[in-house]
Formats: sequence, C-alpha cells, structure tokens
Amino acid sequence: GEYGGGPMIVWDTGTWAPMEDVDKSLRTGAFKFRLAGQKLNGGWMLTRLKPKPGEDENKKNWLLFKERDLAADAKRDILSERPESVKSGRRIEELAAPPRKRRERLPPKAGSLKPGALPGAVKAAPPTRIEPQLATQVPKPPGG
Repeated sequence: GEYGGGPMIVWDTGTWAPMEDVDKSLRTGAFKFRLAGQKLNGGWMLTRLKPKPGEDENKKNWLLFKERDLAADAKRDILSERPESVKSGRRIEELAAPPRKRRERLPPKAGSLKPGALPGAVKAAPPTRIEPQLATQVPKPPGG
C-alpha cells in the first residue's frame, strides 16, 4: 500500500539525456529522452494523460512510450528475458520469499537477575543524574 513498502531491486542502470528542454517538456506534458542502459536503450517519451471527467485536476498520470528506433524490438520481451537486478543478479521473487524464522531470545524472567552476584559489583545508591552521551567532533572516522 505504499511505495517502497515491499521488496525492490535495481532493475537497470545507465545514463539518460533529454531530447528537448526538460522544464518546458514537463510543463507541456510531453517529455522525450534517450536511455543508454544495461537493459533499456534508445528514445522514450513520457506523456501526461488528461484527467477523466470527475477526476482530481491535480492528479497527474503519465504514460511511458518506447520510440520506434534501432533499439526497438517488438519480438523481444526484456521483462521476461532480464528480470534480475543489475546489481545483485537476484529476482524480485527471491526477495519476496517468506523470511526464515529466527529463534527469539526471551527476556529474562523477573527476579532472575542478580546484579550483586556479578564480579566487582559494589552496593551503592543509584546516580541522581545520568549525563547523556553526546556526539563529539573528531578529525576522522573510527577504524573498521
């Protein structure tokens, strides 16, 4: 029910270049660009759909089109051929598998802790104030 709420992969990676002025194209609702990716290439166009009668005017739906160019191949289904992540090689179905059950550590039973039995323990009154742990500026990050 929310974007990013489930498993995700990096499906493609590469570069893109606008074919026209980006701001003007987005305002007019016809944004053309070129992709040079590991999976997707060539010319593409995002076109803004007009709202249907009764739809919210502020809601903007866009449709993505592939241009007819040398990179277009109607016989090829890139989603079926290359469903894996370009980073990990894993498929989204592998990430959606139910998580393995881990043994949960149960909290200790009330009264089972005996601080006085710890080596070096000394009976004393609790502190009246505990200073918060604050960040300290250092010249470089810690090792490891």
